Amino acid sequence: MLIFAAGYGVAREGIFNPNATDIGFIDKVQTVLRIPYWQIYGELFLDELQCGPDSSTGEPCVTGHEVVVIMTAAYLLIANILLLNMLIAIFNNIFTEYQENAEEIWKFERHRLVTEYQKRPVLVPPFMTFAHLWRLCKWTNRKKRKIVPKIFKKNEKEEVADDDEELLDRWEEDMIKSYVNKETVQKEHSVENMIGELSERMLTISVRLNEVDRRLQQLDEIDSKLDSQIRGINDDDNSIDDKIRALDIKFNTLLDASSKQSSKLADVQWTMLKLKKSLGSRTVRVRKKSTSVASTSPAVASLSSTTSQSPKDNV
Repeated sequence: MLIFAAGYGVAREGIFNPNATDIGFIDKVQTVLRIPYWQIYGELFLDELQCGPDSSTGEPCVTGHEVVVIMTAAYLLIANILLLNMLIAIFNNIFTEYQENAEEIWKFERHRLVTEYQKRPVLVPPFMTFAHLWRLCKWTNRKKRKIVPKIFKKNEKEEVADDDEELLDRWEEDMIKSYVNKETVQKEHSVENMIGELSERMLTISVRLNEVDRRLQQLDEIDSKLDSQIRGINDDDNSIDDKIRALDIKFNTLLDASSKQSSKLADVQWTMLKLKKSLGSRTVRVRKKSTSVASTSPAVASLSSTTSQSPKDNV
């Protein structure tokens, strides 16, 4: 805070009073820190920033007057908003730390107060002699029982019985356990531990991401292989389709050829039937003629028999 105030004050005085030389050290410090100090509390000294014919004083503006205005705005922003709020935040943090330890401090002070009242006698003077006699009797009894363990606190000596020592040991163990548990909880909730856990989580996440990337690459490779196989199957299907089309064309050509041959066979059969009919009619005619001629002469009968056998042989 002092650094910002001193820097702003030096720059302001250097611009407004560049020719001031005969000034002592204390006066320089006062002139440098006076205005920045009071500006923190709301006294802005805006009258000194006004100049020119429109101002109340009517004085001409100094060279660099605009720079001082900008510096004043920046200084007030930093000093009143940032630094003071930061100071309040620091005080709040310190208060919370002491508030967390206040319960432990209160317990220790209460224990000290209880032990202090336990050491003192209950009765007031002059009756406190009876209390001292009672303590003397207790001390002699303990001496007879040969009680050895002793504890020291604040340069005061106290004799403790065996049962009290066991209770004290248990109490110390419980306090140690509670302290260790509290330390572990603080470490778990500390910023460094949280950062370590976050780093470990980030490492595990990065490992898992690398594994996912590796699996994605494997899936891409499998996909590319399947694509190549599908393309091969498609090519085979296309070749099979081409072959089937060629077979269909050949089959159609064969069907056309067979239909033509069947039509030719039908024509041939039809011509054969016509020939048979024509030959049959001719033989009947010849037989009729031969019977008529046979009655006339045997030579004509023999000739008709020869002619009747020749067409059968041709057929």
